[in-house]
Amino acid sequence: MMPDTAPHRPVIAMIVPTFGRVGGAENLVVELCECLHREHGMVVHVLAHRFETTIDGVHSHRIPIWPFPRWIRPYSFAWGVERALGRIPHDLVHSHERIFRADVFSVHGMPHHLWIRDVRRKSMSLFDRATARMERTGYTHPETRLLLPVSHLVAQALIDTYPGIRGRMQVLHPGVATRRFAACHKNEVKAAAKVGFGLSSSDTVLLFVGMNFEVKRLQLVMEALATLGRPVLEARKLKLLVIGKGDIARYSRLAAALGIASNVCFAGVQTDMVRTYAAGDVLVMPSRMDTFGLVVLEALAAGLPVILTEKVGAVDVVRSTGCGIVLDADPDRTRLAEAIHGMLDVDRRTVMGKSARTLAASFDWQSITSRLVRHYESLLQHLRGSGS
Repeated sequence: MMPDTAPHRPVIAMIVPTFGRVGGAENLVVELCECLHREHGMVVHVLAHRFETTIDGVHSHRIPIWPFPRWIRPYSFAWGVERALGRIPHDLVHSHERIFRADVFSVHGMPHHLWIRDVRRKSMSLFDRATARMERTGYTHPETRLLLPVSHLVAQALIDTYPGIRGRMQVLHPGVATRRFAACHKNEVKAAAKVGFGLSSSDTVLLFVGMNFEVKRLQLVMEALATLGRPVLEARKLKLLVIGKGDIARYSRLAAALGIASNVCFAGVQTDMVRTYAAGDVLVMPSRMDTFGLVVLEALAAGLPVILTEKVGAVDVVRSTGCGIVLDADPDRTRLAEAIHGMLDVDRRTVMGKSARTLAASFDWQSITSRLVRHYESLLQHLRGSGS
């Protein structure tokens, strides 16, 4: 009998609290697992507390947690992962959540204490302190070999908080399913999508997408719209399409007070994001903080130019590309109104939209996963050389 000479297939243990497609970080993990298994032939084990989807050929392991008291949850999940890893053969552990240790950490958020202090603007609870301690333990553990922040914004915050990890970091941006949005820029598709939201096919539509209206600064967008004035709004048939979850009643009252109620459409949470992006002409995202903003890549893939602030991590891929406008960290309503006005020229939007689609193509999931695989291969080579 001939000996089995099949090459060893790397075995990756992928850690994430929820395995599903709702949420930027969650969707990233699903896409990576699909590509690692199907395109690169790796064996993937997913360890998660909750599974909202599964992938044929990818192994699923549910990690139970203790829900009470709340402060123990970060430790409970980490303990559960440690126990499960003891039963699952693996070559590398890649975690998208704060746990005791991992070979690779993808870092989707700011250091926890900064998120609570600067974005949530709250004091640290016992749960927050436990989360921050777990974060420090994992990120600074001597066996943690690589941290992959999703943007340079996150990378700088990590270095400022944990200076000793500088040499173990590489920024790895998320990807986008470009083919999914390939038809969004076509005139007939855009016209049908706008009508589907109760708009006119000839409207110029500013698209706002977010699950936290306050952090994404919807109020600022609405104030900028009002600043443009009724003559501009009517001449350009300018509408604001608001997608997502928030206090719609409050913002509806604000729209009425600003005199723009007829120019704002609240559409709630949408599952068909292809239709959503097709309905838009410009994505506006002046967030107070967004560690990346996957909607930016999706909008680019759909051919939409974008308006961002310096506090959106996706400026990494937008800056100096001709695909959008980057404002300072805290623009006022006048500056945002000027940026919006600059996007009202159809010819300019058409040129920017074409550049946007070209740019997004370099961030398809196959390309991003290939970059990750190169990191894996380097780590595995190092581990084999050191005998670990």
